[in-house]
Amino acid sequence: MLREGMAADALAPAGVFFGTTAGALFASTDGGAHWAPIAEGLRRIQSVEASVMLRRRAGPVSCRTE
Repeated sequence: MLREGMAADALAPAGVFFGTTAGALFASTDGGAHWAPIAEGLRRIQSVEASVMLRRRAGPVSCRTE
């Protein structure tokens, strides 16, 4: 599996995200110690961006791929 895009956020521990040429997106919330798939069946991922949003209540967080 080739990694085509990777990004990390500014939190501690860092959230790290990577996308594959096979169209899968993975995330780690502990700086890369553990990984989980968060999307599959996407087109070939060429880049990944991550951002941190402050919020007052729990809810979904998004990550953009190209």
